[in-house]
Amino acid sequence: MMLQLPSGQGFGFTAPGTTGRAHGPVAVLLLLIGTVTFSACSRHGDSHGPPTPVANLQLQMLDGTVFSLASYRDNSIIVLDFWATWCPPCLEELPIMARLYRTYRDRGIIFCAVNQQEPQQQVRSFVERIKLELPVALDLEGKAARLFEVASLPTVVIIDRQGIVHHVEIGFHPGTESILKSHLDTLLER
Repeated sequence: MMLQLPSGQGFGFTAPGTTGRAHGPVAVLLLLIGTVTFSACSRHGDSHGPPTPVANLQLQMLDGTVFSLASYRDNSIIVLDFWATWCPPCLEELPIMARLYRTYRDRGIIFCAVNQQEPQQQVRSFVERIKLELPVALDLEGKAARLFEVASLPTVVIIDRQGIVHHVEIGFHPGTESILKSHLDTLLER
C-alpha cells in the first residue's frame, strides 16, 4: 500500500492499481477498526476532559475473600483481566496473564482475573483443571464489566496508582504480552 495525497481531499491509503475506493468487506473492516479505536480512546477520558478515578468496585474472589479497588488506590497498579471459560482467546491469554502475575506481583502490581457471569463451581473446576495461578474474581452480575464498558472478551484494563484507567487491551493477539509489559513497565517508572 502507498500513501496517496489527492489534492484538496485530505489523505488516505490506496493500494496500487485500485481506485482508492473501499468496497464491501474492506469498508466494513475500516468502519469496525474506527469504531473500536474510538471506543477504546473514549474509555480513557481523552475526549471528555481530564480522567477521573474509577468508582470503587467490590467483587467476591474465588477463595471467598473480597476484592476492593478502593483498598489499592494510591499505592498499587491494578490489572483486571475480563474472561470466561467458554472464550477460546481467553484460554490462550490466561497463561500469559499468569506469567505476568508471577513477574510483577512483587513489584506493586495487583492482578485479578475477572470471570464473567459464570457459576462459582464451574469457574473453580476450570481453574483447578488448568492449574491457573492467578487471583480470580467472580463478576456474577456483570457490574465490573459494565463499569469498564467491556464489550468483548478478553479485555484487560490497567489502572494506575491514582485509580485512573491507563490502558485497555481488547482481544488477544501474539503481541498482547509485550504490549502489557510495556504499559506496566512505564507505570512502574512513574
